[in-house]
Amino acid sequence: MAQSKSIKKINCLQIIPNLGFGGVETGVKNLHKHLNSYENTSVVLCQEILDLTYKIDEKVIESHLSFKSPLNNLKIKKILKEIIEKFKINIVHISSRAPAFFYANYLKQNFDIKLITSIHNPFENKNFLKNFYNKSLLKGDIVICNSFYVKDFIERKYCPSKKIIPIVRGVDISYFQDTQKKEVKNLRKFVLFNPSRVTRWKGHLNLLKQFLQFEKNLKNQITLKFISNHSSKYELELDNFIKKKLTII
Repeated sequence: MAQSKSIKKINCLQIIPNLGFGGVETGVKNLHKHLNSYENTSVVLCQEILDLTYKIDEKVIESHLSFKSPLNNLKIKKILKEIIEKFKINIVHISSRAPAFFYANYLKQNFDIKLITSIHNPFENKNFLKNFYNKSLLKGDIVICNSFYVKDFIERKYCPSKKIIPIVRGVDISYFQDTQKKEVKNLRKFVLFNPSRVTRWKGHLNLLKQFLQFEKNLKNQITLKFISNHSSKYELELDNFIKKKLTII
């Protein structure tokens, strides 16, 4: 179906597996709040609402159906059709591989919408099938990513010809800004905290290696904190590195 030439009012449907508290989910929630605060419409379709503050939001729809299961295909397509018609959706944003894999083509071929996909990780292309699955997020009319690192990785590994627009995400300085100016005099109270999920590309190991280059007095005055389940291969690698390299400082 032909795409709209211009969109005056945004009626956006965002599709995400679960509406929780991670970086991707936070971006979806921020956009949802922003669009609905103006004369636009934002609707979110997810399998499950984990952030209970959104349970009372009529524009956040909980399907209780996994996007990864082909058995749910017809039911989810019916839900998508109902949402698009009810809210007059003209933009669909997909930020996860499973809904992009199963429903991107369906949405583009059957509705007068523009499809935006967003990539938030440097997905590894381990084999042909995984590579084919990962490429589903490149089906958007517009493809965005959350950093230049991810942009370069995806272009290099998957599709050099696809134009990917980086919209850099990081700490919201205006939200976390300390209104009281403080001068740090005692670095013993200084904590460097990385609250992200522990994955190799997020640089935990690089940070530890850089920390080793600090002067001994400085190392003793700074506390590094990560969040870890100590279960994945990379998490165990970090644990071993800390035991071997940092416990003797």
